[in-house]
Amino acid sequence: MFTDFYKLKALPFQLTPDHRFFFSSSVHSSAMAHLTYGLSQGEGFIIITGDIGAGKTTLVGHLLSTLDKEQFVAAKVVTTQLDADNMLRMVSSAFGLPIENIDKASLLRRVEAFLRDTVAVGKRCLLVIDEVQNVPVPALEELRMLSNFQIDGRTPMQCFLLGQPQFRRTLASPDLEQLRQRVTATYHLASLGQEETRSYIEHRLKLAGWDGDPKFSNEAFREIFAYTRGTPRLINMLCSRLMLFGYLEELHEIDGEVVLKVAEEHANETRQIAGLEPKAAPGWDGESETAAEPAKTEIPIAEPEPEPEPEPRPVAPRAEPRLAPALGGFGRQRPNVVPLKEVAANRPAEEPDAAPPLIQAEVLSEVREVREDTAEILRRLDGLEQHARSQEKLINKVLHFVVEQIGEILRRLVDLEEQGQREPPAVPAPTVGDATERIESRRDDGRLPPELRAEPRLADEPVLRRRFRRLKSGQPVGAARQRDDD
Repeated sequence: MFTDFYKLKALPFQLTPDHRFFFSSSVHSSAMAHLTYGLSQGEGFIIITGDIGAGKTTLVGHLLSTLDKEQFVAAKVVTTQLDADNMLRMVSSAFGLPIENIDKASLLRRVEAFLRDTVAVGKRCLLVIDEVQNVPVPALEELRMLSNFQIDGRTPMQCFLLGQPQFRRTLASPDLEQLRQRVTATYHLASLGQEETRSYIEHRLKLAGWDGDPKFSNEAFREIFAYTRGTPRLINMLCSRLMLFGYLEELHEIDGEVVLKVAEEHANETRQIAGLEPKAAPGWDGESETAAEPAKTEIPIAEPEPEPEPEPRPVAPRAEPRLAPALGGFGRQRPNVVPLKEVAANRPAEEPDAAPPLIQAEVLSEVREVREDTAEILRRLDGLEQHARSQEKLINKVLHFVVEQIGEILRRLVDLEEQGQREPPAVPAPTVGDATERIESRRDDGRLPPELRAEPRLADEPVLRRRFRRLKSGQPVGAARQRDDD
């Protein structure tokens, strides 16, 4: 929707990895250097780790797109929660080998034959394992065993392992000592800095045909970095929402306030999906709805001293709490307590400095809980109202678009109708007199059948009329004559 409004040729901020939008930042350039070095070694494992959305898949996709297909055969495995045997089958299937109805020994021989044929034509195999943090240790050992193949003193296959930082803990396992010795290059992708975040956004916009509309202010770039912390996928998500918000509001400049509003809505939606209270996302220094939470005044409550219990004194009857049920389940039911005013009224005057009774502590605790629950209800209502307003604006936009399309269709129908009225009038249908003249002319030049060349009798006039109508409608004369004879 916003691509037409901003005159873009493509979506600039897709969440799925696309190596065509690769941005050569400082960290990604360093990672490319490590990958290139690992490829030059021609053997072993190359490991790239990074947080979720750091750009690992895009990085390797860009590398594979630059390789000469006459020298490399690449395959990729994404489904990684597999045991050792299924991992072997997935690798074989990724290289296009049949895996149905075959045991493991036969499959290994088939893989070895494929690697031998690949080396024979002067190529090398590259295997990419994505989300490697989910691969169990036995499956990793199966991959290491595949790297043991040697053909004419050369290793026919290299393996790229892409995963999140926890894979480093898996790699440190004592069971993977042999695999660690085969690692030729490793690199951890860090997040982008503030200046590179701005360059990254402008880079993707320019590739999509951006000509400066919408304009992003310096404050907008700072707020985007503050919310995303330089993670490419989060940047794509937030900027895509900003472009959509700008289209709905018909904005041609994105400033810091717009970024704060959109980021706040996303953070609250995410937490509502998770069933949590709306507040700012982790690591974001911007304001959020929770900042408006009323300050809680802590009332000091003196703990009762370990002295003998005082003599009982009359107190007012206990009252049923009425606030908790009204909150719809947010508050917790507590035992009946004595109202604070009644406790104060019944306190003896000769004990002004006595510590408040334990029942007062329960009342104050109940009041604090009611305040917290009320604030929670207000926050959720505010979030729902904002979401409803956003949806209403989107629906209005869609309805406006539909009305415009219907108007355009009606205008085209009117034009077509006017064009139809300007066409020349249709030729009038021939009369019986015209038909008689045509028959006479055909009788004279011999184009009529022999039985019609004679002068028609009065009894033959209905037959002639029927045949004339059939000739006019394009039916064969022979078929018409046969029906008339019948």
